[in-house]
Amino acid sequence: MYWTTLFTLAITLAVSLVNGDKEKYSRYSPLPNPPPPPEKDDDATSGCNLKVECKNRKGEPGIPGLIGVPGLPGPFGFPGLKGQKGEQGTEELTRSGVSFFAALNENIGPLNGQVMKYDYVLLNEGSAYNSTSGKFTVPFSGVYVFNIVVAAQHGKSASVQLFQTSDGEDQVVVTVWSESIPNWSPSSNTVYLSLQQGQKVYLLANRDLNSYYFANMYTTFSGHML
Repeated sequence: MYWTTLFTLAITLAVSLVNGDKEKYSRYSPLPNPPPPPEKDDDATSGCNLKVECKNRKGEPGIPGLIGVPGLPGPFGFPGLKGQKGEQGTEELTRSGVSFFAALNENIGPLNGQVMKYDYVLLNEGSAYNSTSGKFTVPFSGVYVFNIVVAAQHGKSASVQLFQTSDGEDQVVVTVWSESIPNWSPSSNTVYLSLQQGQKVYLLANRDLNSYYFANMYTTFSGHML
């Protein structure tokens, strides 16, 4: 009986102590819960994508800068090298300009085999005809056309012969004869010649025959290159 009572008291005391400690520590707040760990980002490239997007993004246009002051003129350059000599032009471009037309400026005669000098020159392209000598000098080899017109004075006769030089000799090509009996009667002839550069062509008056010049240029000498 004694031991039973003592054991009961001991248990009652132990329960009282436990309850007292619980009340003692119940006044304190419990420790806060620690923050949850950061969630793991499943997209391993999300940070990189954000970085690339930032790099490629265009910024706002800046304010235009001021216009610079023009610079001073630079020094003069060195003279260039002399250009190469151009090629010689083709003869075809020059041949088309070879032509002449001449007439007598007054009545002449009688003549004694002299070269006819047509001193009234209306056309002389290429300067191939010489009115001082009365001769045409061939500037280019080729085919030429010559036209001769002769008119004799009233009641008289006139005649000329067309000559060309060949191998240092003068050769007769054609003769033109005119008689103004009883009226004016001019005569003419046309000749085609194949000539070499440097050859000469001229008209020679037959002896004791007279040529006539009139306002309409009855006596003329002309030619051109084809």
